Amino acid sequence: ELRRYLGIARGAALVDVEEQIRTRLKDSAFDARPKSSPTQTPQDTQFYSELRALVDFYARHGAYARGAEALISESKRDPYKNRFDYQNEIATQYRLAGDRQRELEALRAAYAGASGGLTADTRDWIERYLSLLYEAGNRSELQRLASLYSPYQLQLINFLIEKKEKELALDAILALR
Repeated sequence: ELRRYLGIARGAALVDVEEQIRTRLKDSAFDARPKSSPTQTPQDTQFYSELRALVDFYARHGAYARGAEALISESKRDPYKNRFDYQNEIATQYRLAGDRQRELEALRAAYAGASGGLTADTRDWIERYLSLLYEAGNRSELQRLASLYSPYQLQLINFLIEKKEKELALDAILALR
């Protein structure tokens, strides 16, 4: 029934009503999730779809910061945070909003939260994070990243080599041991 009202609200350009309905759909999907499941369930997928739909709604209306706030709120209450890429989605919304500081904070949190084995994969969000640090002249943070292991260490090394940061690249290579 909510979906029918959603279509009416959108067709009639009732923005506030559409936002309320999208929020209710998201919250209903959250409540329908199993309380403890070791793997992702169809209910999880439905919740994340509704969350994306709400964020897309904000994006259609240029309210990117509101989209980021919704993602932050959901990441705080989601017991299965690892099933959704919250930090990168938050960073994207702040980038679109033009809030570079908050974007950097979200990217920093995503990088810090990365775990697992070394990967040769290249991620756009890591390139963005490293570029923001480099452009801001934040050598101390680049030095800290170079001295600590990350699954994205190879991408960091390549970035530093590309920027002709020989000493930092050597530190990052040594951190692989």
